[in-house]
Amino acid sequence: MLNLVGTDQVASRLRSDDEPTSIHAPAAKIDGIRVEPMAPPGTELIVGIHRDADFGLLLSIGSGGVLVEVVNDLVTTPLPVNPRQAHRLINQLPAGHY
Repeated sequence: MLNLVGTDQVASRLRSDDEPTSIHAPAAKIDGIRVEPMAPPGTELIVGIHRDADFGLLLSIGSGGVLVEVVNDLVTTPLPVNPRQAHRLINQLPAGHY
């Protein structure tokens, strides 16, 4: 649930979303919920780490959100990286300039 404003909207949404739980998991006991503020707008990135047989651990960073499927931009570097190197990698992406 995103972009809810005030307790009335949260309560209304919880009531409307409760039905699928009672149908699909009737034995489930819901002990409470956690409500947190929305994060401020920003740039979404996808970050991954994988082990390559030749190069060892590699860090990959690319545009995230809806762009992950649309824009084929990805930068990859061997680990470890320091904060300065990480910033340089991000700035190589189109998303790093927003």
